[in-house]
Amino acid sequence: ALSYWELFNTRNNSSINNPNLKTPRTTDIEFGFKQKLSNKSSLTINFTYKELKDQLQITQLQGAYPFNYLTYANSDFATVKGAGIAYELRRTKNLNIRANYTMQFAEGTGSTSTSQLNLINAGQGNLKVIAPLSYDVRHQLNLIMDYRFASGVNYDGPQKLKKILQNFGVNLAGNLRSGQPYTQQANVTPVAYLSTAERAINLGDINSASKPWQYNFNLKVDKDFTFKVGKRAGDSTKPDSRKEVSFNVYLQIQNLFNTEKVLDVYRYTGSAETDGYLSSPLAQLDYTSKESILKGYGDSFRDLYKIGLEIPNDDNKTSYFARPRVIQLGAILNF
Repeated sequence: ALSYWELFNTRNNSSINNPNLKTPRTTDIEFGFKQKLSNKSSLTINFTYKELKDQLQITQLQGAYPFNYLTYANSDFATVKGAGIAYELRRTKNLNIRANYTMQFAEGTGSTSTSQLNLINAGQGNLKVIAPLSYDVRHQLNLIMDYRFASGVNYDGPQKLKKILQNFGVNLAGNLRSGQPYTQQANVTPVAYLSTAERAINLGDINSASKPWQYNFNLKVDKDFTFKVGKRAGDSTKPDSRKEVSFNVYLQIQNLFNTEKVLDVYRYTGSAETDGYLSSPLAQLDYTSKESILKGYGDSFRDLYKIGLEIPNDDNKTSYFARPRVIQLGAILNF
């Protein structure tokens, strides 16, 4: 049989698998009511409660033989409480509107299965603290407006433009949301390159700070063209058996107003552009030591460091900013 000693010396990972794990449990409750405002509009109010138990979290087993080790256990829990209000206007004079607002409170002992790792490495053991979860979005507002002309007998637009406006529509979707929480950092560290000289020190409670608010609008303009293919029967009294094909041409603009959407921030500055290192005394020492080796080496270090900030190496992010405005022109053939 394989001994514990052999197990610890041949493992490739930093933690040992736990075959005794239970399945995480989720209890999800939602209730509300819907009120008719008119023949084509309604108002909905709902309340939600979600409870997550037996969530996986990395754990240090102390006093184990031959030494302490890391494994996973069902030791985390979280709750998500929310309330929302939604308004819907069915198509009235070509216009359809849907709008909703949601307020949410997501708290728990860990946002991911490795949230405990930093506390363990800091010598705090398996300390559990209830804090806002990293995916908590306290406020969120969505708006969708769709203005569209029908075809045939249902067309109610300008008659002179009937051929142009039939099956033509404009869709505008907007979203406003509060920033997700993050933990502030008390000391400056060189985030753009690996260094063990400085260890990050948390400032305040876990996830007590918030990233900037975000808002975004997407616009889509499209028109359907319908035609029939195939050979028509010679007898005009019989129904037309030709196959109907639709062709949709669209222009789509994502991030219509080209807003600067921040996905993440550097913990020391709270900014998505700089981690504050280059303006710190530590960076000045770095610059001086590199200049003493080779003149110009220090300036190259600063330039390369700025490039490194634009391409973060954490959480597999390629940037701390979302994509700028994107314009797409395309067509969809349905048959």
